[in-house]
Parts: sequence; structure tokens; C-alpha cells
Amino acid sequence: MPAATSGEVVAALGALDAADLAGVLGYAEGLGLVAATLGVWADPAALVRWSVVGTAGGAVPWDPNEQPFAAHLQREALAWVVAQVDLRAAAAARIGGAPDGARLSTVQLGSLPGVLAAARRAAAQLAADRRSDPAVLELAALLLGELRAALAVLAAGCVTDETPGGAPLAVELEETAPMPDAEGWN
Repeated sequence: MPAATSGEVVAALGALDAADLAGVLGYAEGLGLVAATLGVWADPAALVRWSVVGTAGGAVPWDPNEQPFAAHLQREALAWVVAQVDLRAAAAARIGGAPDGARLSTVQLGSLPGVLAAARRAAAQLAADRRSDPAVLELAALLLGELRAALAVLAAGCVTDETPGGAPLAVELEETAPMPDAEGWN
């Protein structure tokens, strides 16, 4: 999959509104609620933040011609949760759990693929519901502002529209903040 340029990611993020991002947050919330019952913690805002910054930096490939940015963010949240559940299942199998790690929770009755399918359905429903939820819309607006500001800082002198998505992003930080010494903060 060709990687989007950082400029394409900035433009895609600029085109999202709070309702779009609230839907993405709702999708991640639905995945996270089910994943938590399996012992996997997934913070919706952190997942979205990771996906946006990773896409801008080229670590998370996205083809703008293949899917809208919001759908890409949902796909990445799903991929992350599935990977974490798979790791947990593999660990459970190694330490004496089910041979295929299929049972990760005392409340889980069916197969792990069935639970993940239910998680996708719950995520889709919450994505639709959260697009009009005032509390989630407020969070989405704040997160949009934070992400736009972060990408602007990263792009200002580090990245151009012609920079391939895989190019490293770098930010030079001045040492103006207090640094901890051996006994605590200066």
C-alpha cells in the first residue's frame, strides 16, 4: 500500500469534523470495552492519537485513494486490538491456558473469533451512537485541536507535502524545561 504524504494526512485531519472523530472514538470504545473483558486495555483516544501520528510519520500506511481517513483510523484501531488479543491468547497458551488461547475470560463462552466479531459489531454501533453524544463530541473537538496542533508542529520545518509518508519526523526541543536531578526536580 502506498503511504500517504504528511501533507495528505494533515489535509485529511483538517477535513474531519468533531462528529467524524466522535464516530472513530466510538468505534475504538466499542473495541476497547470488549477487549477489556479479555484482559486487553485499549484507550480510545490513545488509539486514535497513535494512528494519526503513526500515519503522519509513515509507520502506519494509508492510501487516501483506498479509504477515507476516518475508516483508516477505525481499521487501525481494530488491527491494534486484534494484535493485542492475539498476543494475550498466545501468552495464555504458553502458560497452560487453552491450546489455542481461545478462552481469555471467565465470562467468555464461545470462541475468540466469535468474541472479536461481536466486538466489531459493538464498535460499529457505538461509532454511530457517539457521533451525536455531546460528551464524546466535546472530547473529539479537543482531540482534533490537539492533533492538528501536533501535526502542525511536526510539519513546520520537518515535513513538506512532498515528503513521503515514510520519512522520519523530527522535532528539536530546547532544554528550557526543568530536568530532574538526583534528588528530584530542580
